[in-house]
Amino acid sequence: VYAAWADLERIRYQAAFVVNDDPWKLEVFLFTYHGPDFYGKHLVVFPIQKVSEIEPYENIEALKNKISQDIILISDFFVDKKVEDKQV
Repeated sequence: VYAAWADLERIRYQAAFVVNDDPWKLEVFLFTYHGPDFYGKHLVVFPIQKVSEIEPYENIEALKNKISQDIILISDFFVDKKVEDKQV
């Protein structure tokens, strides 16, 4: 799980980027994006800081807690860096 920049339609967003290899899957969550689905759009992702590992979970509640913790870690990373979304 990484803190990342994600460029979508000329706007750079703070993002969470997850690389899962079993099965192989990439997931991106744009923190402040509130538009329509962007399936089929060009998205460029720049991982910048690893925040945690992917781990197996015994139940959905444990997974939800881990996701919440990762979001906090990534948000804190961006606050510490004093960066915001911007036009690119």
